[in-house]
Amino acid sequence: MKLFVGLDVNSFDIKVCFLNGEGDQINSFTVNNDLPGATTLSDENDAFVIADYMRFGRLPMSVVKEEQYVALQQLTRARYQIIRQITQEKQRFLQYLSYKCNTFTEDVTSSVFGKAMLVFFQESYSLEELSQMDLEELADYLRVKGKNRSPDAEQVAKSIQKAARSSYRLDKVWKILLMRFLPRLSP
Repeated sequence: MKLFVGLDVNSFDIKVCFLNGEGDQINSFTVNNDLPGATTLSDENDAFVIADYMRFGRLPMSVVKEEQYVALQQLTRARYQIIRQITQEKQRFLQYLSYKCNTFTEDVTSSVFGKAMLVFFQESYSLEELSQMDLEELADYLRVKGKNRSPDAEQVAKSIQKAARSSYRLDKVWKILLMRFLPRLSP
């Protein structure tokens, strides 16, 4: 035998109605509601209607979550959102990096988001300065900023210089294009 229970919770009391599988009312009663935050439904008919809806499967079953699971769910959602934001910001950073030095992510053998590289990006070196910088000086800089964690600072320094030399520079590209096409435009 199936039993359906309807609860109508309001500020002062809870009205309870029990129905069997055929919809016959078995029992109904009212108890005091001492818990805050009760809903505003107000009569035994509501409890009957709720039990009847449950009998026919018209109301979705809601899961009452324990406090610890709600907190865990909120923390998990917050972590997911933070990870999504970090991923978006990293993608945006890589896009801006490709504007500055388009071959950097292809040529450089180190992680772009490592400690030494992030400190390196905060410096205001131009691509010209990087390509002309002493290789040993650049490798020492990477060692110091990376706290000697880089397995091969010289190789990373070489790859940075290669990227700086092989990347196109918009200012030079524009000058070359203007010099090439301006004579054709003049009468």
